[in-house]
Amino acid sequence: MTAAGRALLILPCLILLAAAPPARGQTAPADSTPAVAGSPDLLVLGTRDLLWIARVQQRSTRVFLRTPTTPFDLGRPFDDRVVRATPLGSDLFVFNEDGSPYRYQQTGLDPIPERILPGATIPLDLVGGDQEVYALVPRGVADALDGRGDVAPTRPSDEDAPPTVLRYDLREWEVLADGPDALRGARQVQIGLAQDRILLVWLTPAGEIQTSHRPRITDAEWTPPFTLAGPPARRFFLASADKLLTVLTIPERNGEPAASRLLGSLRVEGNQAWRSGTLEWSDLPEGVSKPAYTAATGFNQHLAVLAATAEGTLLRFARVDAAVAEETVDIEAVLSEPAAQHMTQRLFVTVTLLLLLAVLVGLFAFRRESMVQPVVLAPGYGLAPVSSRLLAWLIDFVPFSVAAGVMLEIPFSMAMRTLMAWGFSPEQNELATNETMLLWWGLSICGFTLYALIMELITGRTVGKVLTGTRVFSERGTAPTLGQIVVRNLMRLLELLPHFWVFGLLVVLSRNQQRLGDVFARTYVARRTPLLVMIDEEDDSDSDDKPSE
Repeated sequence: MTAAGRALLILPCLILLAAAPPARGQTAPADSTPAVAGSPDLLVLGTRDLLWIARVQQRSTRVFLRTPTTPFDLGRPFDDRVVRATPLGSDLFVFNEDGSPYRYQQTGLDPIPERILPGATIPLDLVGGDQEVYALVPRGVADALDGRGDVAPTRPSDEDAPPTVLRYDLREWEVLADGPDALRGARQVQIGLAQDRILLVWLTPAGEIQTSHRPRITDAEWTPPFTLAGPPARRFFLASADKLLTVLTIPERNGEPAASRLLGSLRVEGNQAWRSGTLEWSDLPEGVSKPAYTAATGFNQHLAVLAATAEGTLLRFARVDAAVAEETVDIEAVLSEPAAQHMTQRLFVTVTLLLLLAVLVGLFAFRRESMVQPVVLAPGYGLAPVSSRLLAWLIDFVPFSVAAGVMLEIPFSMAMRTLMAWGFSPEQNELATNETMLLWWGLSICGFTLYALIMELITGRTVGKVLTGTRVFSERGTAPTLGQIVVRNLMRLLELLPHFWVFGLLVVLSRNQQRLGDVFARTYVARRTPLLVMIDEEDDSDSDDKPSE
């Protein structure tokens, strides 16, 4: 089959794949059903620089993400019900309802399946480090993991056994230690990390909050339980705020929440490192009833706390012994996906599909011959190899994308990861409504296009083409006209949109190695070939020496 035939078959298929709906096990379609006020199916998870809100529904979960300087995005849909989750670096490590663990990356790429626990067990609690996860599981699960018994406890005396701490290094689960006997009968228990130590915090039947810790790997015993000061508690939340592990206590008698922070060193024997502090809260909207706090995490030196009220669910921020810099957020406004953003996304998708259709019609109805017919090569020149064209493009384009990132204070590596997700992942249409990313990529494309247009109009070549020894010619082998230069450069505004990257295959599939702009401008890129120049010079000398008849 000819190159033209391959192109005619491959390009439409690739475009259809780019627009295909997400597959099962990766992402789910958007669900506009609002969350119920005060619903337990809301998760809040955070690190110092990232904050996630997860709306968990019957068969899907949608996660909304923000940073200290950006609002919540439109949300990343998963097609499973998440029941347990923890930050893992800049990713999310989750357990779905069926017990399958996954790692979801911040950029919205496909989920990475992880090793399932015996019996597809969902941990009682878990916490993530930089590259490892720690989990609390029933004793029987730990026995099954290291071959000591079945998944379920085998002896009646083991039914109230304290849970076991496991560690997962993204390859294998391993048993670290059984929990202390003081955990027997605990009403609530959570696991945390601080100062290279594993900590357990639990609520006793009497309403006391106790804690114990031990080194991560060594076989040292758990420290004796330490009781945090304060009145009897109904529940508590364990979070890391401003790099300090913090316990947010909810009193039994509807009192005000209290906070204890881990200020001292756990390495000093007998040092009671927990200190109480005064909580400062972000303001509640006027007319809102007293909230009931349902979840908490740490974010940007704050505690981010879900607050359920009769009027709706809020995300309230608190700090210990410091002024609050964040404002209370209406969760309903975040989860409902504002209509204006929804309309922008729909309009973007519609315009993109129309442009794709127009390009395909124009390419195969009016410029089909460019795939088959050879161009007229200028004397001494051959078609530029793909590697030379790519190198010239990188030399010309990268400075503009880096400059735009510096102007908008976007790390170049993060911007490129998000851009790749936009171009190649099923969530690409949703990422397209990220105003910061659109502005960065728009500035990069427009700056590069204007530069290339001016340089080719004035000198005929960009800096990248000069360094790689390439030049633009008309398909007739002559210098391109003014109109051809304008067309081939303005087409860059379309070609560099992520949905149109598939047309980059034209450089490989077309006979004359033309990109989309070259096809419609009737131009090609060539590089001087020494062999052709030498042959041409020899032909000229032979004709001069040949005697006339």
